[in-house]
Amino acid sequence: MDLCQAAVHLTFTSSAGHCLIGRRLYFTRQQAGKEERRELTGAPDELCLVAKPRLAADMFHAASNQSGHHPSHEAERDQSRRPAAERA
Repeated sequence: MDLCQAAVHLTFTSSAGHCLIGRRLYFTRQQAGKEERRELTGAPDELCLVAKPRLAADMFHAASNQSGHHPSHEAERDQSRRPAAERA
């Protein structure tokens, strides 16, 4: 556990399938402050401590800005195309 890395992932899922949209490396407060640990895990110098929900929100907004579509709207549209019996 000492040298492991954790990440936050953003995925898109619909009835047609799923795909990885983004990922961000996550450090705990203890990990971010230890230079030796950063070197051993290969963490970039610009990586800083950011809360997991903030990482997820940043990825979500970047994905929606890049595509011109809001991912949750796409999911709602896909859901409305399914027969009512399957939506339950």
